[in-house]
Amino acid sequence: MADIVRKGIEEHAAARLARLIGGPEGDLRAQLGLSLVAGTWLLRTVVGTTALAAADDERLTR
Repeated sequence: MADIVRKGIEEHAAARLARLIGGPEGDLRAQLGLSLVAGTWLLRTVVGTTALAAADDERLTR
């Protein structure tokens, strides 16, 4: 299962973001950015940490 998810992320979302970022470490920077987004989503929606769960979308976007 992890192989399927990894392949999808690397070939689609991360690849597109890496192209936008550019530079010699575009892949690394893209995957780091995606990991921050995924971690935020996980803590906010699955784990439900208090500060993230209580914050509204607009506040988090700012």
